[in-house]
Amino acid sequence: AVLLVNNYRDLDTDILANKLTLAYALGRKNSRRLYATLVLAPFGLPLLLAGTDRGGWAVLAALPLALWLVRRFTVETAGAEFNRILAHTAQLQLIYALLLCIGLAAVN
Repeated sequence: AVLLVNNYRDLDTDILANKLTLAYALGRKNSRRLYATLVLAPFGLPLLLAGTDRGGWAVLAALPLALWLVRRFTVETAGAEFNRILAHTAQLQLIYALLLCIGLAAVN
């Protein structure tokens, strides 16, 4: 997701430089769909794999941040604002990992 934000932000200059990236191959619309999938899909995985009694629920505390990022990625114009989306996407991944570790450690 972090790399996709970077590629999406730089898409216009990458096209001019003939730099082939995933965002170039997918286009803007499909890149937005892929970003939403990459950001939101992990929230279902611990619940499916670990069950409801295994601490996977802790990651749901980060879901509002994920939804906010997907919204921003979808409505913002690619440019300097995407530097913040890039940083927040990396922060979301860290928060998700910490919550997952805490949730799983709490049940053991």
